[in-house]
This record gives sequence, structure tokens and C-alpha cells, in this order.
Amino acid sequence: MFKNLKRSTKKPTSILEEFTTSVITFQNLDVENAKFQKKFSSKYQLGEWIIQLCCLIPIQIAVARNNLFQPLRDGLSSNDDHGDDGYGLHVDGIAKNISFGWYEGIFKHFGDKKVKVVSSMGEQSCGKSFMLNHLVGTTFDGSAMRCTEGVWMSLVNTKKYIYVALDFEGLKSLERTPQEDLFLTLFNTVVSTLILFKNQFAVNRDMSTMFQRFQDGATLFESDSKIFQAKLCIIIKDVPSTDKEEIVREFKIKFSQLVSEEICDWGSLNDNLIQIRVATLKRLLPTIVAYGLEQKDSVDEQLMDRDSGEPIDDPIVILSDILSNYEGSTKILPDSDIQLYDEHESFERLSEDLRCYFEDYVQPRKESSNDREWFANFEKFIRYIIERRVLRVQNWYVKNTAKFPQDNSGKYAMEQELSKLTLLWTLCGLTCHQCGLKCVKNRDHKENHDCLTDHKGHFFCHFTEAHNDNLIPKCSHKAGHEGKHACDKISHLCGNHVVLMTSAIVKTFVQRKLDIMTENIYVCQSTIHYCGKNCSLSAHTQKGDYYCPNKCIKPYEEEHDLHRCENTICPIQCPIPYCKKRCQSDDHFHAFSDLQVNHFCGNEHQCREYCEEYGICQIVTEPKKQEETYKGLVKETSITFTKYIQLSERLECNKKIPPNEFKHTGNHTHNDNGFHYCDTKCPFCEYYCTLPYGHAQIHDTRHGNMTQTELDNEFDYAGHRLRVGDQGTFVLCNLHCKNLGRHRHIDYCKNEKNCKSGNQGQDIRH
Repeated sequence: MFKNLKRSTKKPTSILEEFTTSVITFQNLDVENAKFQKKFSSKYQLGEWIIQLCCLIPIQIAVARNNLFQPLRDGLSSNDDHGDDGYGLHVDGIAKNISFGWYEGIFKHFGDKKVKVVSSMGEQSCGKSFMLNHLVGTTFDGSAMRCTEGVWMSLVNTKKYIYVALDFEGLKSLERTPQEDLFLTLFNTVVSTLILFKNQFAVNRDMSTMFQRFQDGATLFESDSKIFQAKLCIIIKDVPSTDKEEIVREFKIKFSQLVSEEICDWGSLNDNLIQIRVATLKRLLPTIVAYGLEQKDSVDEQLMDRDSGEPIDDPIVILSDILSNYEGSTKILPDSDIQLYDEHESFERLSEDLRCYFEDYVQPRKESSNDREWFANFEKFIRYIIERRVLRVQNWYVKNTAKFPQDNSGKYAMEQELSKLTLLWTLCGLTCHQCGLKCVKNRDHKENHDCLTDHKGHFFCHFTEAHNDNLIPKCSHKAGHEGKHACDKISHLCGNHVVLMTSAIVKTFVQRKLDIMTENIYVCQSTIHYCGKNCSLSAHTQKGDYYCPNKCIKPYEEEHDLHRCENTICPIQCPIPYCKKRCQSDDHFHAFSDLQVNHFCGNEHQCREYCEEYGICQIVTEPKKQEETYKGLVKETSITFTKYIQLSERLECNKKIPPNEFKHTGNHTHNDNGFHYCDTKCPFCEYYCTLPYGHAQIHDTRHGNMTQTELDNEFDYAGHRLRVGDQGTFVLCNLHCKNLGRHRHIDYCKNEKNCKSGNQGQDIRH
């Protein structure tokens, strides 16, 4: 039995030479008996033995079908909808849907160990699975025919590491399209630590094509230091020991030549990487501005420098560092622990936690005898919290774009998000409509001013002598009132109403020589009485008519025609349509001057007009929302594919409007260097030419689905027989024709002279 095992598995079996078995009835099973434990003891714990047994069973984790890469859930396909908007699932939705069956519990059990991923790569039926089994100790199925579909996973547990072994389907099989091969190759190189590439000592066009496809696909990923870090180990099959050194030397020469001559310039990835990086940063901006985190979910992800892998600094600050009159060593909450924005939440609710924190650690508002001073400290505290978030977001953006040329679209998006945040947290500071405290709502609130307290006075009655050493009650007046604190338990005041008299009425009494000294004079404890009429400020602006909602604070008895509120600055918004900032003037009534007033905020503004230069600003290639099926001319030929389309975009102008101006000089353009793509389309795949507008060369593009193309001869594709006259809609030219070394479809004439001389091939259409 052991000899058969050794011969079939090719594994050493010396450990089994002393293999014995024994049988005992359940009635005689006395597990608590010391002699029994000694006789039948095992050096393996049952749980560990079960785990090792489970690790011998591979599980399928992904497949490539219908030109798509499909992760599996517990080894099975999942048809659940996780938010596919037609452009693929969001990574969060995909991650939540992935599960590795019984391996989930094993990963948790060995959660303290480091993980290494070892994978196989190579052509179909070259012995990849057998190689993994032999080198790593897995049990992947092996066969001379195609036996591995998609990606299979198994685990090998050691003292220091958990080795995740991934067995990949062979490349260049008839069952797989070039696009599906590309997806498998990309997934392999992204997740692996070590790739075992099985090769038969052939550095040929097939290997070159594989690397070119990898390069094409790598543009779909941004430059992240955590991916594409695998070591490639090329294993040459069936090498005689006598020829080992010579073959290795020759292989190195051929491989170096392949890299230097065949593979395209990797610098050409830069433009795509910039677009991908900026798109990623713009997608993350709302979450980062709101939470100071890249992801706020079941697992928080800190702000990171994606090039170095280092986190963005979140310094610890003590309250006394920002409030000069505060004594103590209390630390301010970290920036990543504070939510500062939520479009579905009111500012009052959003700011509640910070208000409570300030009152708990600095000063309760009800204990402050000077609300003006309390508000000033609270405003300084809030301003620091916002400035800290702004600086961290700016630092995060700068670090993640440091290696790229300046990008205006991403920077402008960041400035817009930060401007919204700053405006949201600009406090009102005017008087509450129910008491004398200052309003702590957002400055642009529409409702009545509100201090967000109970509006009650919390100081004790000033007239302590009248209470005869009894418990001193609290003031019954509204919070922030003028004059002395007085309770309503004892009548400290006469309670009569005071008739307010203007100076004109007083003069009338004097002229009639009325003996007012004989009358009872009632003195109000308030030192000033306000007019209370609506503020006189009103103006017609580009954004409509404006009327100041506040009340006049001039003394009631003072004659005045201009009603002035407590707001001293101009509250009218900047006239630039999308700017929410306030006028830069400190004069509340400067709109009443004889000069023309535009109420500019005094800042630069990003132009929002679209580029008006000739050509195409940006070309975007995206998969169509639904899959399509092509019915071939040969009976029962049905090919399901994902259709790719190109969209041309007219981008916004990248120029800045100078301060105090409505427009910038010169034409609107999205790019200072003036580059625009040619607006000519390929007549067969309808992709745009990728050369500059107005170029003199022959049009060039990477080609997409050959929607307007007929095939020029018979051949097999993905197991289907195609013949002359079939449409090329289902395949990408750059992935299929490149592999064949020539176009399989009818191409258009690029040079009439060469065509007539017969130097341009036969598959030409005029």
C-alpha cells in the first residue's frame, strides 16, 4: 500500500513506515484514564488535524467567462446585484460578496501569521498544477488535458507563514478569449508574492504577447506600492543537468532582448496612471473631507500616501495650545475621530458633539458670565478643527500627486469640497431671537437665530439679602439679559411696566412745565432699549434681491432713519454664480454708496465654462451597461461579449478668474499646452484617433470592438467557427489581431501609393 502511495504521489513516505492501527469498542473507551491516555495519545490535536485535512481540499475562487472576471462566493457563482451601474461593480461591493467557504474560519484561526501567496502561470497542460503540488505540498488536480478552470486556492500552514497557493488556468487555451487571459494574468500579478512561470525554454511571440497584454491591462490600476510586487520565477521544463548553465545564460539573453525591444515603453502608462489616480482621489474626497479617513465603514482606513505607503500625519494637540486662557493638559480629539460633513444632517445636529466636547472640557456655557468671550473661544476652537482638516486633506492630495504634473481638475474638486466645509462651519454669532446669547448656527442659516440652549438664566439671584440666608434661587430672566439677576420668588422689582418715551415726548412735557417730579418714576433695569425694526439693508444683486433679516439695535429713544443691525460686515454673497462666499467689505451698508458695488469675495475663481478649442478634450473608454450576443453566420454560433464604447468629453476651462473680475482673459481651454485629440473616428471600430488635432500623420488608434467590420477569412474564436462575412463586433482588434500578427478583418487604406504598389497587404478597403 505504501509503495503504491509513494509511486502515485511522488512524495517521501518514510514517516509512514511505523504506521499502526488499533480498534477499541466504545464501551471500553475510558478517555479519563491516565493509562488509556498514555497508550492512545496523539501528537496532533483533533482541531489542528481537521484544519490540516481541510487545507488539502482546494476551492475555486474565480472564473473568467464571457470576457469578464467573476469572483466566486464560497466556490459558487453569485448572481446577486451589488450595485452594478453598467461600468462594473464598485470594489466595496465586490469585497463584501467574496467568501472562501471553509477557509474563512482557517484564516481567522491563523490570523496572527503572515501570509505569502504563491501562484502558477503558464500555457495550458504544461504541468503547472503538478509543479505547485510538488513544490508547495498542495493537492490540485492535474492532467495532461485541460483540468483547471479559473483560479483555485489551497493553504499550507507552517510555523511562521500561511502560504496561499493559487492554481491558475493555463493561458492561450481555445476556451479562453485574449481578454479573459488578460484578466487572469492581471489578477495573478496583483495578488501574488511569488509567481512560478512554467516555460518550455521558448522566448517567443506568445511570451511577448503575454507581457504586452499585461502592460495594456496594468493601465487599469493606479500606481499603488502594494500591488505588482510579485517576484517572477521562470521554471524551464525538462532541462538536462549537463545543459543547465548554457540554457540559463541563453534564456537570460533572450528575455532581456524581449524586455528591451518587444515590450512597449512603460513610460507611456503615465497619462493613464495620472487619470486613474486623480479619479480615485476625487472619488475619495467627499469621505475624506467629512471624516478625515479614506474609508468609513466596518473597517476605517486612514489617509495614506499611496506612493510610499506611509499614513498622513494626524498630530495630537493640547487645548491650551489654541486657547490662551485655558489651563490644563486635555488633548483635542484626533482629526480622524470627528465627522464634519453630512449632506443629510442639519448643522445643529452635526455640530452637537463638538459643542458638548467644548462645554465638557473648556467651559459650560451656562456658567459663563460673559457670553461674548465664551463664543469667541468656541469660534476659535471650531476654526482650529476646520483648519486642521483642511491642512490634512491638502497634504494628502499633494503627497498623492507629487510625482505627477499639476492636475487642475482634481485640485479644483478638492478646493470646492474644502470651501463647502469652511462655509458650513462659519458660525453666525448674532443674538438669539429668544434670549441674549449668541447664535451658534451656521452663518447662512435661514431660520431664526438660535443659541441652541434652553435660553434660561442659570446664575443665582443678585439680591441675596432679601432671602434671609435661605437657599438662593436662580435668575428668572432669559439667558444673556442685561442688568442684575433677579428671581421671581420674592418681588425684588415693583413689577410696573415702563413707558418708553422718545426725546420728543420728554421735550413736550418740559415745555408744558408739568411737574413730573411729583409723579412716580419707574426705572427699567435694562441699560438700553433697542429700536427693533427691520435692518435697512436691501440691495439688488446678480443673484436676486437681498433683504437683511436682522433687527435694528440702535437705541429706541434715538431719532434715526437708517436702521442698523448688529452685523457690521456686508452679508451679500459674491456675484460669481457658484461662489457661496460673502462680500469682502467690512461695511454693512457699502451698497448704499454712489459707486457701483459688485460684492466680490476677493478670491480667485475657477472658470466653469467649457473648453472652446478645436478637437476633443478627453476620450473615455467604458464598457456598455449590458452584455450583447453575436449570432454568427455558421449555425449555432452564439458569442456573448461585453461591448466597449468610446465617449468624447468637452472638459471645463482650467483658467482662473482673477479677483474682483467676472471673467478671465483669452479663450476658454482645458489645457495650457493646447493639446486636443483628433476628432476623426476609425470607420470600422468607431474609436477616435489618438493623435493631436490637426496632425499630418496617418490616423492612429488602439481600436475597440470592430462594430463596422467584416472578417476576411475563416478561423476559430473561443471555440466557435467563424467564416468570411461574419462581423467583428464581439472582439477587440488590439487584443486579437495583435496576437495573430495581422488583421483578421478588412482594414482601410492608409496610403494609396503603397496600396497600388502592393506593399500594403490584401485586406484593404478603399
